[in-house]
Amino acid sequence: MKRIAVAVLATIGLAGTTGCVTDSVNGLEDKQAQQTEEATTGSISGLVRAASNRTPIVGAHVDILLGDSALVPDGWTDVAHTTTDGAGAFTVDLLSPGSYYVRADPPAGSDVNGTVIPGVAVYADEDTYLDLLLHGGGTDWLWVTGPWEMTVGDVATFSAMISTAEGDSVAADNATWTSSNAAVATVAYSAAA
Repeated sequence: MKRIAVAVLATIGLAGTTGCVTDSVNGLEDKQAQQTEEATTGSISGLVRAASNRTPIVGAHVDILLGDSALVPDGWTDVAHTTTDGAGAFTVDLLSPGSYYVRADPPAGSDVNGTVIPGVAVYADEDTYLDLLLHGGGTDWLWVTGPWEMTVGDVATFSAMISTAEGDSVAADNATWTSSNAAVATVAYSAAA
């Protein structure tokens, strides 16, 4: 099929209609630019499901957000958004590498609440997969982000966000952080600036 298209373009070019040849070259350049952009961007994909029975949530709204965790959610910027398909799946492509918040909200009339996942890392030329479970009413949530692996003696910074069952964030001043075993880990708290 590709050989036929090239032959046809060459024949048209010989007939004096160089616009077709130029368009094919521009199309190739556009395709190369898109491939370069895709190689320097990543994606987030996954499923949105009800936590109670793991059924897919069709038509859930998924937002990819950037912002300051201290400005929840007023300081967030919607970078991209999509809606889940018939299997509860979603994909958002062409995201710059970095850390994002991913918010999933059920469609109107659903008996589950939305959720926000902070610190979702996107890497160039990679897909970050999420299995987003939406819980029913009456459940408060704590999200903690930080390094996955550490060695003895490492000092790490973890970020946390608390949300009520209604999806409202809880101010950091209203939370107390402790360690259940000070011989293993200690807690030093500092509010986001």
